[in-house]
Amino acid sequence: MRNNPDDLSNQLLAKIEKLIKQEIKHTEAFHKITDGTADIVQGRHECASYLDFMIKKWKQELGL
Repeated sequence: MRNNPDDLSNQLLAKIEKLIKQEIKHTEAFHKITDGTADIVQGRHECASYLDFMIKKWKQELGL
């Protein structure tokens, strides 16, 4: 099992999902920043949220 590519890809996907969820959680708290970096934080949040949405959609389509 150790060299099973499916197992490794599942591990990678789980790590990516975890990082995306952390990014969503981290950037949600900073939506009220007013020093000019709000656009950057909002963009990061939107990007992470969309990636999370797409991964869920792909998993649903594949029946995972």
